[in-house]
Amino acid sequence: MIKPISSGIIARNVCFCEGGEGLLVFYLESHEIACYNVEPWHVKWTRALRTRIGFAVLCDNEIDKRFLLISNLVDGVDQYTFPDFEMTRHFPINIEYNFPMQLSAARQGDWIICGGTEGRAVIFQRKNGKILQEIFHGTADHQDRVASLTQIVSSIDVQGRCIVVVADCGLGNASISVWKDIRDDESRSPNSKSTSVHSPHSLTNFIGVGPIGKALVVLLFLLNAVAFIVLLCKFPTIDGGNGVLWRPHAVVSPEVILSHSISESPNQPYDQDVGRVTDQSLVSESSNHRSLSETPLPLHSQEL
Repeated sequence: MIKPISSGIIARNVCFCEGGEGLLVFYLESHEIACYNVEPWHVKWTRALRTRIGFAVLCDNEIDKRFLLISNLVDGVDQYTFPDFEMTRHFPINIEYNFPMQLSAARQGDWIICGGTEGRAVIFQRKNGKILQEIFHGTADHQDRVASLTQIVSSIDVQGRCIVVVADCGLGNASISVWKDIRDDESRSPNSKSTSVHSPHSLTNFIGVGPIGKALVVLLFLLNAVAFIVLLCKFPTIDGGNGVLWRPHAVVSPEVILSHSISESPNQPYDQDVGRVTDQSLVSESSNHRSLSETPLPLHSQEL
């Protein structure tokens, strides 16, 4: 069993480096980063930063190569070169309560996602330091301050989309939300060679549907069904069709009918994506234990 050198200080988190041959350990109170060689086990070097380390993420980027993101537990997130440890950028965050918040990098390090207070997480554009969006995850409860902390964040890039998971930590109404970055079809196409980063356009957090919401959904479904039945009875189908296209009893010119007909030729594939809205959005697929609400979110910045 590998045992680190006893130092009496708290290790906040760890990550591998040098292709798995090295292990970085980040210590909370001592501002210290230690690099251990895995085989054989020994300390290679140590460095001390200017602030405490609430959380750290080591990232690789084709342009900036390797860099380190540090939650400093003072005023936000600091970016350092690695392994030179030169501070190159600062991302300010209003830290109301001094708790360690997790960090995550997405879009090959172009997005920085960090937790925050009042049930929110923040997405930064790393190149210019601007806030792309604030994800309001839970209900901010100022009486229960612990429950309003969003300390857990994680992200992954899958098939051209970014999936972000945020979670509350505390004694109150805790919940987990999953957000999807949905971009237009061209940017999601496997043949697309664009490497530009798209800003999230809007956020909607669906935490659940309560009894009243379920009743409204059933009522709307019944009303739509009644309207559909009335439509079938009032308008005959064209040429004995299967109900895909209707016309009223009034005379309709053949040109109009032909312009709306659907081709049945097997050589013409039907494009299901025609008419799809190309606005970018993050859509939540989340589950809340108690609080069931729907909260639309504003977009702070769309600049990339």
